[in-house]
Amino acid sequence: MIAAGTMIGSYRIKQPLGAGAMGQVYLARDSRDSRLVAIKVLAHHLTADRDRLSRFRREGRAAARLTHPNIGLIYETGDSSFGPFIAMEYVKGVTLSEFQDKKPLPVPTILRYGVQLADALSAAHAAGIVHRDLKPANIMRTEQGELKVLDFGLAKLFRPSEESDHPSESLQTNEGTILGTLHYMSPEQALGRPADPRSDIFSLGSILYEMATGRRPFQQDSSLQVLYAIINKAPEAIARVNDAIPAELERIISKCHEKDPAKRYQTAADLLIDLRQGSGEPAVETVTPRRNWVAILGATIVGGGGAAWWYFNQGKGHLPRSLAVLPFVNEAAGANLDLLAEGLISELSQFRDLRVIARSATKRFEGATVDLKAVGRELEVEAALVGRVSRPGELLELRVELVRTGSGEPIWGHRYTTRPTSLASLSQTIAGAVAKALELSGG
Repeated sequence: MIAAGTMIGSYRIKQPLGAGAMGQVYLARDSRDSRLVAIKVLAHHLTADRDRLSRFRREGRAAARLTHPNIGLIYETGDSSFGPFIAMEYVKGVTLSEFQDKKPLPVPTILRYGVQLADALSAAHAAGIVHRDLKPANIMRTEQGELKVLDFGLAKLFRPSEESDHPSESLQTNEGTILGTLHYMSPEQALGRPADPRSDIFSLGSILYEMATGRRPFQQDSSLQVLYAIINKAPEAIARVNDAIPAELERIISKCHEKDPAKRYQTAADLLIDLRQGSGEPAVETVTPRRNWVAILGATIVGGGGAAWWYFNQGKGHLPRSLAVLPFVNEAAGANLDLLAEGLISELSQFRDLRVIARSATKRFEGATVDLKAVGRELEVEAALVGRVSRPGELLELRVELVRTGSGEPIWGHRYTTRPTSLASLSQTIAGAVAKALELSGG
């Protein structure tokens, strides 16, 4: 145990927060800017284990690449006289397991949390990272009611990276080694086989099942029986445990739980679409007296907050084929939006189905109260991409909306959280999401 007041790097230890398989976690204060952080220090008896030490350091390298509102941030990795350490975002709240306390959650809450977790996994997988130990104890519920995925201690880089000092050590765990937490691991993990993004999807299915029923899907009397059930048995039907769960949600969870990875959702992004849209109808839907999946989902996405606050599915006539990227409202001192705007226009201009207005024609709208109908008439565009950047803390928050200029009708929207130095790099991500919303091809 490290005493209060001890310095680790530039961080002064305040008190212990808890311990995990990889080491002890402490609350500390950064002497440079006084912010509170969580410090994870690898246990002394593990530092001689080269594999554990490698995985601990890999956690820092891997997770530091992730910037997402539902993933705990990594600030710094380093070495100290107490062992290797990682300085992480201090998330004030309780774990998902503590919050749930073995009780079923309301359907809107399950959907809201499912969207947040699937969105977080989608971002991690896009960066080439598999968590491999997703479980309620590794998910924090903040005081604002949002979820954050923590502890990439078993993370595996499944895509070679130029940033890796030792690419070969990141690619594969030796066959026969079981990594993960018993009740939430996938069949392939239970068999000691390599895990890929679909393993995380299976684990998320187990978390959703527990949210829906208040019990673990593979609850057995012994560890061996649990492993056997994960590999060979289907969980008890959710409808038998909780008949308030919509059939569509049970179908989604069951698809996550397919034993054969090829039969599961192949990407977290695909799972996210189903969680948002349910039956495939528009996610933003007027709630009727009929207690159906779309009504529940619509209320969840509109009111739930999280990384995506709405996603308006198409199917209501012609999709815009001309677009203006309007100057974003800048409420964050020091945030440079020029590179972001230029990047967005450059990326979107690559789609042959879309006409994008040059930035020289849109700069006159900077700082002005924009009349979208007037923008549509003057620039002869059917849609506009608008946004607002703020700084609620040390990170920037970017809210982007794609709207029809004629009616002001929303098509797509998303909230991104990023470091100031990474703001411009969001252009490709945003452009890809816009292209998907407009069903563009040929980028």
